[in-house]
Amino acid sequence: MLRVAYPLQDWTKRQLIDYYNALTYQLAFQFLILTGVRPTHALSLEKRRCYGVKQAIHSDKGRYRVIYLCDYLQDAIRYYLSIQQCLLTHLNIKTTSPYLWFLLDKDNQALVLNAKIMRQFMQRHWPYRDTDINNVVPY
Repeated sequence: MLRVAYPLQDWTKRQLIDYYNALTYQLAFQFLILTGVRPTHALSLEKRRCYGVKQAIHSDKGRYRVIYLCDYLQDAIRYYLSIQQCLLTHLNIKTTSPYLWFLLDKDNQALVLNAKIMRQFMQRHWPYRDTDINNVVPY
């Protein structure tokens, strides 16, 4: 069940999509930090290579390796997926993706979260972007 401070009817479609995308970035950062996966191509887990949200197989530099997901990350993924399902249903968005988490673009289509998009997000929101410490990357 989605728990928000206000009923969904009080939110505009754009606000709900922005909220969903913010949750997607949050989960992606948690994934990077808690697994040590390198932010290369897709920064999500493929649905077909994720096993019960406990472990997954991830491709890094063309090689597959098993990623074991800690309890905290498992809970975060389950929470995200419940909100994803609720919001997509509420907004009547029929997009699909081979990945567990993804962004929604301006046309409500799934957008694969990759290193370039993460880097751009970090640079937009980095508190020291106007100083000498302005070149931040998601590593």
